[in-house]
Amino acid sequence: MAIERPDYVEITAKDWADADRVAIGVHPRRTSYRLDDEGHLDDAPQLGWTWASAEPVDDLVPTADGIRLVSPRVRDVFDAHLGPDDQIQWLPGTITRTDGTALRYWVPHFPVHHDLLNHEFSTFGPSGLPILTVFSHAKLDGHAVTALPNRSLTTVISATVADALLALDLVGVDFMNMAIGP
Repeated sequence: MAIERPDYVEITAKDWADADRVAIGVHPRRTSYRLDDEGHLDDAPQLGWTWASAEPVDDLVPTADGIRLVSPRVRDVFDAHLGPDDQIQWLPGTITRTDGTALRYWVPHFPVHHDLLNHEFSTFGPSGLPILTVFSHAKLDGHAVTALPNRSLTTVISATVADALLALDLVGVDFMNMAIGP
């Protein structure tokens, strides 16, 4: 019996339990709010984090400020597989290790906010924000790398992108199934 494979998954950082493996922002806290805004950032903020662990920095970095942060290898895969409806503005960021080594990482900013939810099956709070999210398969069509607005850590990728990432044997990357309706 064949197992049906999802067309889309959520990519997520694997290790949030060890505080040393969560990058701490050295930029102003309000920066994370600007990155949630729709539109191209012409005056992109300087982004930086510290990494307290002696272990190598992950390819998908958990950050205390909730900003998506990916290695150059993840960025390359995302760029190579963008769908026709995907737009990413890449903002440079720096992770500084305890020994002072500075590493270039990338923040994917999604300047266009897409309505990706199936409103019939999702539930929403009084503010209009989703409580239970069910994605719409029809609305995901045309996307390979996209994000859910106002949910900074929810990044949705196609199975093709997931396969390309799995082939790289990345560190700190995990995938979660998502609820997807028509």
